[in-house]
Amino acid sequence: MQTTHNDKIKSQFDLRSSTFDRSVHWVTDPNLVAAHVKIADALKGKSLELCCGTGAVSRGLKEAGWDTYGVDISAGMVAEASKYIHAQVADVSRLPFPDHSFDLIAMRQAYFLLDDGPAALREVHRVLKPSGGFILSHLVPFSDVDAPHLQAVHTAKQAQMRKFHTTETLSEELRQNGFDVLKKSFVVVRESVTLWMDQAPELSAETRKTVCDLVAHAPDAYRKLRNVEVRDGEILEDWNFVLLLAQPRPS
Repeated sequence: MQTTHNDKIKSQFDLRSSTFDRSVHWVTDPNLVAAHVKIADALKGKSLELCCGTGAVSRGLKEAGWDTYGVDISAGMVAEASKYIHAQVADVSRLPFPDHSFDLIAMRQAYFLLDDGPAALREVHRVLKPSGGFILSHLVPFSDVDAPHLQAVHTAKQAQMRKFHTTETLSEELRQNGFDVLKKSFVVVRESVTLWMDQAPELSAETRKTVCDLVAHAPDAYRKLRNVEVRDGEILEDWNFVLLLAQPRPS
């Protein structure tokens, strides 16, 4: 039987589920989680986190008073998220919810892995209330200066990446699939590339070294823009996350 793209995603994140919260700083970064709560501040009610992982964003929303739900294709991730929120295994292109079920839907750092992003956005449009909000958040380049080399880094690291995204490409995906972008914000997270690689058991030692070398020996313009630093053997750089709050466009 042929291994599908979704099978590979399940395997990768099942393997990482028990250590995911500690595998990179951005997963639980307080400022990044708080930014999701802040951008949704005018909305209240029932929220759904797509590709929820361990449910870190939903935990922040729950503390802010939201009734939180999550779905992930990885059973391991759902087991972790279920410690905090209502979570279940599901494919984001076939959500097990009735039309107009949620006031808020969020997806963080997952869109680039989806086999069919537009199918997922159609499902968001279906299960989100017409007055609701969709937060699409993602790691993106700071500018055209770091974009080509950042794409090379993520291509080396993530074999399941379907498309490398920028703020502009994410905004366009939303527009083309029936959403209007209402708000945009950015959060910078100081990330350890060394930790990122040390906590990536799905990668070979050779691949982990390649990724570390790509950042540590990046072009000067990339290093300056992203504040790359090698300190006591640890490779550090700034990661730029965009948060786009969108609303379904009336049919």
